Amino acid sequence: MNLFEQMKQPAFTNEIIELEKKKDRYTPTCKKCGKKMVVRKKRKPKQAFWGCSSYPDCRYTEIMTSLEKFIITRIDNQIKKLWSR
Repeated sequence: MNLFEQMKQPAFTNEIIELEKKKDRYTPTCKKCGKKMVVRKKRKPKQAFWGCSSYPDCRYTEIMTSLEKFIITRIDNQIKKLWSR
């Protein structure tokens, strides 16, 4: 079964949706403008942090805790595994 056929399968789509919802629960909201924050990475050293999704209009950032980093990375890996089936 190719990827296109796999995407038509309800179970595959539901798994992706559930993982994205789970990821969204752990994503903080910008305290400045109220939009969702996204994972950003510094160039040197490569550290992850939360940055507002409406950048460059809003430049609010937050430090990402190690627990948040672990959870988001784990969910992203599960999503990647589903897409590579």
